[in-house]
Amino acid sequence: MLLIFSVWTAQAQTRVAKSTALYQKILKQRKMLPAVNDTAFYKHMKQFDALEDLRANCKSYLNTYARSPADPKYKQVLQIQSSLKDYPVARVQFDEIMHLKNTTRQSISQD
Repeated sequence: MLLIFSVWTAQAQTRVAKSTALYQKILKQRKMLPAVNDTAFYKHMKQFDALEDLRANCKSYLNTYARSPADPKYKQVLQIQSSLKDYPVARVQFDEIMHLKNTTRQSISQD
């Protein structure tokens, strides 16, 4: 019986550690992501990849670790996920905006 409890406790501790690590990663990713209207966001495709990673991590956290809507971490990850709705959803959409912004920037610098 003690062995079963020890295994269960170890699994629970591992789950808490993983959820905390993913939660911290989500906060860091969101902090590093430029605003949707910031031209820095559209300079490199790496920004879109970072956005996609953040979306995937939010979904994973909410599906795997979130216990209830009353949990503050759940609420914060849900808010972060919601804040991403104004960002481009598809890579082609991001690419079009990036091209447009870079073209505009180049024509302004040539004037």
